[in-house]
Amino acid sequence: MKNSAPSASPKSQPWWGTFDFTEHPCQSWVLNDRSITIRRDTAEWKIWDHRSAQESMSQYCQQLPCRPDFEPSEALASDVTLIRLLQGPAENKLIIKPALADRFIVVSPSAALHLLPGEAATLYVSTPLWFTARTSENSKPVIDLPFWRPSDSWFGPSTREGEMCYAKYTDARLDLNLLEQKQHRAVTPVHVINHAEDVLAFERINIPVPLLTLYTDTENQLWTNQLTLTLNDERDIEVDIAQVAPFDSLVPEPVNTPRTPSGKRTLMRNLSSLFA
Repeated sequence: MKNSAPSASPKSQPWWGTFDFTEHPCQSWVLNDRSITIRRDTAEWKIWDHRSAQESMSQYCQQLPCRPDFEPSEALASDVTLIRLLQGPAENKLIIKPALADRFIVVSPSAALHLLPGEAATLYVSTPLWFTARTSENSKPVIDLPFWRPSDSWFGPSTREGEMCYAKYTDARLDLNLLEQKQHRAVTPVHVINHAEDVLAFERINIPVPLLTLYTDTENQLWTNQLTLTLNDERDIEVDIAQVAPFDSLVPEPVNTPRTPSGKRTLMRNLSSLFA
């Protein structure tokens, strides 16, 4: 793909990276009412997960130092969870990374779409991200929290055949410039090709985000590699996962690997497992 991506504000700064808590033992990541605060104590990490009732509409995530004696006044509230991780005093660094969701995400465009036989179209969708932290580059995350947890949804042709997913209404745009980008969401280009003889009509697409790589661009916005979904005459879907970032113009840099490495670039799925 050679499309040019929309530009973000020059004020955009990455909220991820390696953070040393020696000088600033308490740091927060803030999206309006949503915040994740980490404090390094003598032999433990304390994490306050302050959830919000609604998904943040903020475009940027702020990373801020806070008082070394930080204790949230609402610590006992139902929307605040305290997580304590025990670790000796020698380690004071955490590697913070965004991550894609741990399940497929069902995307619902604002209206049903109909792709004519022999036609192709590219939809641009955004999905919510998770906040993760590791103690070393090769270790598993010790913190894995959604900025916004979508609702659970069963996706499949019946109650016996299908899988548990997340579901959240999100825009599916044909024009990338109409899609507002946010630092707590990632944009996925979904290229749909209809090689069947019938119209492909759908109201929902099941996006396999755990199989995708996460990239950042020069404006610190987040993207995944492109999905190409090809419908054949047998009503099967060939799922091709691009091995590169979606736009050359982004000067992309990988930020995080897939949660579930597939080992294959091309997969076969039933129509009912991806479209409804």
